[in-house]
Amino acid sequence: MLAAFFFLGAYTVKMAVAFWIRFSITSGDSAVYAALKSQGWAIAQTGTTLGLVILTVLMYTRRQDLFMIFPAVKEEAKRDADA
Repeated sequence: MLAAFFFLGAYTVKMAVAFWIRFSITSGDSAVYAALKSQGWAIAQTGTTLGLVILTVLMYTRRQDLFMIFPAVKEEAKRDADA
């Protein structure tokens, strides 16, 4: 659940940076603002990618299945634990 919140938070920051880049006035921007935009975008992109990687690992290891418990998966896990 925390991984999903991390991803959604990073994605929200990414979209905020995208709006900031898109709707800022391009003429007369200083190099500092350009660097902040570039670094902000890189950090936001890294956060969303990391969030997706964490969610992928959780799904692959079957520790989390889209916030649902599948009966077949639960029975399989119980059989594996008993073995």
